[in-house]
Amino acid sequence: MIKHIRKISILICLSSILYGCGKIDSAEENTNTSTNELQMVYFTDLGSYRIEDLNKDIQEVNIGNRFNLSLSTIGNDGSILLGNVPRDESEYSIIYLFNVEDGSDIELDRVKATKHFGFAYQDDEMIVYFTYPVWGVSAIPIEYYIYYKDTQQKETMKLSESVEVHKELMIDIRMVRIDDELYFEVQDREPTFKENEDVYDDNGASIYKYNLNTKEISFVTRGMSPRVYKDELIYINNNQVAEIVTMDGEVITDSVIDYYTYDDMIIAVRYVDEICWYVLIKDGEEKVLFTRTYYGRFWSISTNGKYITWQQSAKGLCFYDIEKDSLVQIDPTTGGMTVASEKYLYWTEVLNDPNDKNNSQVTIRYIKFD
Repeated sequence: MIKHIRKISILICLSSILYGCGKIDSAEENTNTSTNELQMVYFTDLGSYRIEDLNKDIQEVNIGNRFNLSLSTIGNDGSILLGNVPRDESEYSIIYLFNVEDGSDIELDRVKATKHFGFAYQDDEMIVYFTYPVWGVSAIPIEYYIYYKDTQQKETMKLSESVEVHKELMIDIRMVRIDDELYFEVQDREPTFKENEDVYDDNGASIYKYNLNTKEISFVTRGMSPRVYKDELIYINNNQVAEIVTMDGEVITDSVIDYYTYDDMIIAVRYVDEICWYVLIKDGEEKVLFTRTYYGRFWSISTNGKYITWQQSAKGLCFYDIEKDSLVQIDPTTGGMTVASEKYLYWTEVLNDPNDKNNSQVTIRYIKFD
């Protein structure tokens, strides 16, 4: 049975690139889950083909010694958020809006290097980022900034003035939008443990929303990791079973440590019998894509409905082709992150300068879809 439930979190480390990681939350046994319905699919047994066989042009753009913010998508207009690497706290953290198509960029903001920037959300109208203080390696948003692409206007969502933000645990930094409201996770209370057990009774996470018209922040529900599924809000509840649920309380699946949605599709990582099951949920059916014994090698999943991408520490950078049920191999010698969005799929390559660690050169390689 289930021994642990791990809630997806993001660790952001400033180096030549931002990296993500997970956090383990222990849980009670889940008697509702049976592995009899799940069939192991070993990663090494999956079919695969080289990325050149996609018959798509692989384009590239050099961004110098800047880096793509962790989980930052490339928007339909080619825009992506970049950051710099301050040498010390006397310098500034700077965030740029960069266009991969023409190489143009805009400096959106800068703060003293005691704070860093993170990516939260992007669509055709806006891009949302946040600042967080350097509390070790945890990215806990305290202020959000909404940049409107057409008008080039920026507004500040002062989370810390509306909610008491706790920083004991890491959170899911990905934000979603439904109509004129943005939904996001906040740790708004101190986590509590079960008596005499190393198990969270309440991890302190809630979901809030920001109304783009009234500029008001309001509480939605206790829970984690808001996503949009079939145009409705879903989330992971706070109980020990870690269920994906709708606002009406319908349970979609359980034992979830990470998930991502696209239209009527859910890509989820379930932790059952000490195995990570990467599954696709659609039309009420759950299909096992592959299984892993260690979540820390593949995390921060995303999808554009055709391909599933992730960040990986394992060598052999790749992503998953849903239609062909196969891996798409990029580079057998490295790990890293691939990120899928509606019109783009990209990854980065870093060339380190052996004489100057602050002079790494980063290249974004990407494929554009019609």
